[in-house]
Amino acid sequence: MESEEQQAASAPKEVPKKKEKVKPAGKAKADGKEEKKAKPAKKEKAPKVKKAKQEKPHPSSKAGPGFTVKLNDEDPPRVVIATVNKKGYAGMKLGLKEGDVIVRIDNLSTDGANMNVVKSKLIGKSGDSIRLGVERVNEVTKEKETVVLELILDFSPLVKSMKAGKLDQRGKSTALSLHMVDTQMKRELFYLAGAMQPLCKLLTDGKAAAQLDVAIRSLQNMMKVAMWDDLSVALTALGKPLVQLVERGGLAKRMMAMDLLVKIALFAPTHDALVASGLIEVICLQPKGVIPAVLPKETPKGWKAGKKPNGLEGKAAGVLSCLARMEDGTRRRINDVNNKGVHLLVRMMKRTREAAGKLNAIGPDAAANATDALQYMALNSSCRHDMHSLGALETLIDILNEFVEEAGQTEDEVHKELEKYASNNMRRLTAPEFESWYANSGRGDARKAKATFRTLDIRGEGTALFNDIVKFVLDPPPQAKFDLFAMMCIRNVAVEGALREKLISLGAVEAIAGRRLATKRKEKRAAAVLALLNLSFSRECHVSMQGCAVLLCCCGCAFLMIVLDVLLCVVAAASDAVCKQHRLLAVGIEDKLVSLLGNSEEGCATAMMMRQLASTKTMQKKLIAAGVMKPLIDMMKVME
Repeated sequence: MESEEQQAASAPKEVPKKKEKVKPAGKAKADGKEEKKAKPAKKEKAPKVKKAKQEKPHPSSKAGPGFTVKLNDEDPPRVVIATVNKKGYAGMKLGLKEGDVIVRIDNLSTDGANMNVVKSKLIGKSGDSIRLGVERVNEVTKEKETVVLELILDFSPLVKSMKAGKLDQRGKSTALSLHMVDTQMKRELFYLAGAMQPLCKLLTDGKAAAQLDVAIRSLQNMMKVAMWDDLSVALTALGKPLVQLVERGGLAKRMMAMDLLVKIALFAPTHDALVASGLIEVICLQPKGVIPAVLPKETPKGWKAGKKPNGLEGKAAGVLSCLARMEDGTRRRINDVNNKGVHLLVRMMKRTREAAGKLNAIGPDAAANATDALQYMALNSSCRHDMHSLGALETLIDILNEFVEEAGQTEDEVHKELEKYASNNMRRLTAPEFESWYANSGRGDARKAKATFRTLDIRGEGTALFNDIVKFVLDPPPQAKFDLFAMMCIRNVAVEGALREKLISLGAVEAIAGRRLATKRKEKRAAAVLALLNLSFSRECHVSMQGCAVLLCCCGCAFLMIVLDVLLCVVAAASDAVCKQHRLLAVGIEDKLVSLLGNSEEGCATAMMMRQLASTKTMQKKLIAAGVMKPLIDMMKVME
């Protein structure tokens, strides 16, 4: 046996394993190749803050005064006017002339002032006012005097920015005009600067849909200008675009277009352009016209309700009223075989009285506007007979008998009521506040409130000023003039004998003389007298004499001549002297008539009427007892 030592020597020796060196990260080898050294992480750069571009001042902020200045040759030199634009405000309205010395601009005295400072004080926003102290020679006394004048800066830069540039820039300039052009004088200056051409162009540009709203608002603002002779000619270009807007626009824009149409349809150039553009057909033509769309339709199975009224139909009737008062050719076109305007208007006026009954959902304002349109349609003979055949005369008498006049609010009462809804002290209401006030005051629903708010918010600021709301409240809505329109309609229908007799048989005289002559509104009293004037040509008109005699004792000179004409017609219509005596004995107006005698229109008309009255001995005695002789002799002496 081998010894243990020999076995141990012959056994294979274990080779000790080498320790693997763990290389640090970044130095390890992969597939015999060293990894590339990792690059250090880049430092994150702070994001660049873009500098906000300073918005350039609007061109209208650099408006001039309409004249240039220079230093004269005096020692020390003084600031004088060098040239004046005679068509601008300074030359045309203030009468500034070359050589006038400017001694003060607002709080700056020009004596010894730097010329650059003086010129900078004469520049500002279009429409801003500057107070000028001007030294000039008085043409009467030939002495120098200093006058203080308020100068309005030129609108030419604003108008130029409305003409040139991109659409959004032109729209912005137009929106600015709503804030700058806020008085009658500024509107006139804005017009003279050439504003109508860019406004009309913006409205007629098919690509300017986004600017349409502000263009209409600016035009509505310009409707308040007094220079209609020139303004109406400029607006003729709007005929077709406005008609297309009424036909295809959204409700809000159609409403604004209708408001604009009401204002421009009363002038011959724009009237002709609107009629030629098919406005009447858009309003009246079956079945999609503005008015036919909301009226019930008769089908073989019975009546079918129309679309829900939205206020547009009332405005459309108002437009027809404006068109119908212009000329007979327009009235015939409204009532031709295709449009049937009288038929539509009578149905609107009747409301639930027509065959469709409660399906006719026309509101009282729209019905009143339809009655207003019918008074002008009644100027045409064919239209009058259509009204008679459609039962309009009976409806007119019903309106007068049923109408109850409400007492209006005073200005202070309206202001106090509005203050309860205003959340600020700016004396204006936001749209939600206005809608809340409108509904709570019983003037209408939310839809009508929104439509009214749009007409008051001309500037598009989302608020309505207290003064504008008060003006709206104090100007009665169409339904408050329902009886007025009915009386004017009766007046125009009563020009024909047969229709006059029909009205009298229906009780027109009693309805007018018994209920309408006592109203507090002057225009309604005048309408009542005018209606009685036409009715009094009938021998059957017995009640009007007494009613007019009562009115004669309290009326003013505004329509005194009309009252006298009515009395004269009533007396002349009497069949014999006994009838005259019977009518006048009970009235007892001889004292009032004698007091009206004199060398005036009223006195001459009174004398003419007395000539008719004095045909009976009884009336002669009553007039003599009232002292008629002395004023008649005085009138004769003056004539000599």
